[in-house]
Amino acid sequence: MRKGILLISDGLGDRPVKELGDKTPLEYAKTPTLDKLVASGMAGLIHPYKAGTRCGTDWGHLSLAMTQWSSIPAEVLSKHIVPV
Repeated sequence: MRKGILLISDGLGDRPVKELGDKTPLEYAKTPTLDKLVASGMAGLIHPYKAGTRCGTDWGHLSLAMTQWSSIPAEVLSKHIVPV
């Protein structure tokens, strides 16, 4: 069995900042460790719930482990998932 690390970079999304040359804080930052991890592993984006639907941290993390969204009542989902 191969072992690996799942790095959840929650909270890295941001907006460009004028004082940083219209770069996001992450684009502006020096990130040698993150650069090494990305270069030597696999990196990408996922849609944790449905493509085009954003969800909060709690539901995003839960969706990494859950596959049975149909078992969650619609009224619960509607309080936490916001359509884009």
